[in-house]
Amino acid sequence: MKSIKKLIFQLILAFFSLFSLFCTSQEENLILEIFDFRLDLCCVDSSSKCVELCDKKLEECKSRFESENIGEGTRIIVENILAQEKYNNIYDDFPKSKELKPLITNRYTVTKDFLDSNKELASDISKYFYVVAGDILSSSLQFLSLSKAMNEGLQIKIYYEKALEIDPEYSYCLANYGQWLYHAPGFAGGSKKGAMDCFHKASQNAKTPFEIYYSNFLVSQTEFENKNYAEASVALEKSLSAREGNVYMNFIKRINELGYSIFYYIPNREKVDKLLAE
Repeated sequence: MKSIKKLIFQLILAFFSLFSLFCTSQEENLILEIFDFRLDLCCVDSSSKCVELCDKKLEECKSRFESENIGEGTRIIVENILAQEKYNNIYDDFPKSKELKPLITNRYTVTKDFLDSNKELASDISKYFYVVAGDILSSSLQFLSLSKAMNEGLQIKIYYEKALEIDPEYSYCLANYGQWLYHAPGFAGGSKKGAMDCFHKASQNAKTPFEIYYSNFLVSQTEFENKNYAEASVALEKSLSAREGNVYMNFIKRINELGYSIFYYIPNREKVDKLLAE
């Protein structure tokens, strides 16, 4: 009798675990809404205003989690995306802000704990969770010990590959997988050509306005780095076409006019910002 009761209890637990892992159509709509919100932020010319909007959007989403019966996995996805956007915008104004580390490492811990507690049901975790897990981990690396960062750097690739196993044409994941390939050293599997292929495939499979913006932005910058300026210009215009008033893409245009790509700008920000200010 006890074994039967135990089995029933385990089945109930499994049911509710699966419920939190599967991404319903309603949950998918919420996730896509958050990605669209990210594109909206590209039209805001103040980082502090973007941070304020992220906080406001998070509070709005939290009030919807219960009323719309949003599962734990999707809640983490939404919270992670908004935390990432907040992190990026704080970093733009205050790259040494003490707020950055706890903001992103807390999301890293929440994400890892969720994945660790659902290992047996890993195949049922949505593509969105895996790709956003990779994104959060990527931003967390600088705050980890060197040995842990090296191990987790390879885990980012694994997360992206898991998402692509679920959907090989998932544009957003292809774009971020391409960025991993671009920045990773060759001995770890990095490849500039592989990155370019991913960016182009992401562009070809882009369906949402955010995916059109994001994938073509990355295509434009790699083509620019390869001195294919005509192709870079075409891709940049495609990126701009995804949302009118994209101030971030206009900023990228200014960087390109100085002869630099976004890939050069990120590690040489201070130098390029001085040139932009002249």
